[in-house]
Amino acid sequence: MKNFAALAFSLTLISITTSAQATDAESIRQSAVDSKVEIQKNLESGIESLKVQVKELKIKSSNATGNLKKDMHTQIKSLEKDQHSAEKSLKKLKNSSGQAWEDMKTGAADAYERFKQSVQSAKARFGN
Repeated sequence: MKNFAALAFSLTLISITTSAQATDAESIRQSAVDSKVEIQKNLESGIESLKVQVKELKIKSSNATGNLKKDMHTQIKSLEKDQHSAEKSLKKLKNSSGQAWEDMKTGAADAYERFKQSVQSAKARFGN
């Protein structure tokens, strides 16, 4: 049964690679497969996809006016902080090993999830 779960998770990771938004932080935290390379690549891909969305919001904010522009800039600054946190956690994850890697995996997944939720919230608030 454990091998089946590991295989199922591996297949999930492969499908996630094609869609960065499909990265599930909970799956990463509870991973039965300790494939450092796959998990790190999935997090990196997810972060890169979110960074593109932040850039799109920046472009949209440059066309906004008044309070909307001010609100968008405030939100973008917050997104950039979440982005920095996710990137920092990923870097720490890449530089760790053993039990420290397991601990960092959870932190990196949590930081990614916060960044993802912040981007989704901003997009919902200011439109796609």
